[in-house]
Amino acid sequence: MKAALNLISELDEQAIRDVHSGDIFRSSLKSLAEESGFPKSAGEYAHRFIRAHENVEFIIAAYKHGVSHAMDAADAPEVEGNVADVTVKYPHGRPVRGLERLMRDHEMAPDEWEVDSMTVNEWPTTMGADEGVIYVNNFQAKARLSRKERTPKYERVQPVSVEAPDPPDVQPLDRRRPEGFRTALIVMDRQTGHRRDDQSWTYETIHDREAIDLAVQVAALAKPEVVVDVGDVLDFAGVSSYVGTPDLKRSLQPAICEAAHDNARLRAAAEAEEMHILEGNHDERLNEKLLEDAQEMYQLREAEAQMNGGPPAMSVPALLNLDDAGIEWHEGYPDNELLLNDGLAIEHGDTAKSDSGGTVRYMLKYETTDYSRIFGHIHRHEIAWDTTWKGQERRELCAASGGCLCRVDGGVPGVKQRQNWQQGLILCHYDPEGWKHLIEPARIYPETTGGPSVCWFRGQKLVADPPTPEELSHKTGFDFT
Repeated sequence: MKAALNLISELDEQAIRDVHSGDIFRSSLKSLAEESGFPKSAGEYAHRFIRAHENVEFIIAAYKHGVSHAMDAADAPEVEGNVADVTVKYPHGRPVRGLERLMRDHEMAPDEWEVDSMTVNEWPTTMGADEGVIYVNNFQAKARLSRKERTPKYERVQPVSVEAPDPPDVQPLDRRRPEGFRTALIVMDRQTGHRRDDQSWTYETIHDREAIDLAVQVAALAKPEVVVDVGDVLDFAGVSSYVGTPDLKRSLQPAICEAAHDNARLRAAAEAEEMHILEGNHDERLNEKLLEDAQEMYQLREAEAQMNGGPPAMSVPALLNLDDAGIEWHEGYPDNELLLNDGLAIEHGDTAKSDSGGTVRYMLKYETTDYSRIFGHIHRHEIAWDTTWKGQERRELCAASGGCLCRVDGGVPGVKQRQNWQQGLILCHYDPEGWKHLIEPARIYPETTGGPSVCWFRGQKLVADPPTPEELSHKTGFDFT
């Protein structure tokens, strides 16, 4: 039957009409087939096939000009990233042999796509005719196409650069500290991250935008000279060894964009001379993932970064563009403490006791130092002082954690939802040339009845007013809506 259909495709239109009307007999078409290099049987079956159709114009359109039937919606091209699969059935019709025609019929622009493979399958079926049952061929064309210019299948994780947003329009408070002291704002455990809904592609945060906004408001009121983030800026749930749900995957790019935006907000609100970020255990997850699955990428630098001593391409300081933002990165968790003066150090921390107050008690009793420490990691408000003596020399040492800026309602991936966590931050006032320091904690109260979170700071009630998804999209270039 294949030869018969090919013979029909070589007949001129008038000959097909003459066969259909009976002006050309079967014997004549058999002779014509033999003269054209086809077997006589091709002429016989072609004659039966043409005569069996009521509409001769359909035969001309389908077998002479290759016009296919309209395809079903289920046969529409399946495009996934850089690859498209096109499957087209031509019932009782001649298939389109040319790729350009196939692409044009299915709105696949030839200047955007190229063919990887194309096959045409055919199989016989039967249909009734005056002469009895005759065989015809069904055709199916399949093509695998690829984009000529590759685009990322998923969001490509890229470094970001954001402009410093306008700080809150507030009147800074008088500084409450001894003369000559400096002030540092200490924030901890933002754990910026998102859950991505597979159906709507909308994002739910792991971090708490309202808590972060309140930290920005405190920065605008207190105007600290130094801002220190003790670490876990990014949660990196999608690359951790923790087996999370699929909605935690493929969400690194929005986390990087939003973390960089919040860095800029904190720095601009404080008008700080310095900003520091310490590597935390969640930030370290990126290195662990690279060492586990992509060692060739570990510590890999762009050429310019290699020449100038810049950070590795796949690292927190590179992805958050900390150098350009003027933010100092302190790697080396868990030993990467930052000394503000001789009597006060900031660290992320690697000790966590389950009972409230247990961590600070343990640190003062068993992790003894001759200076105070402010740390994160435990997501709780804890503060304790211990007085030590060396002869007649007396010192008061502090261990303090200000809480966290991530969600405390069960939104953070973990072993359980009901965690003993609190939100907040710490202001510390210190003598940059000496040992003395003062600790000023500030609590953030997340609203549990649907209203905004609040922070009472030096007698003022601060109400959270975080940026909307539309504002974040405008500022970062990533669609959070």
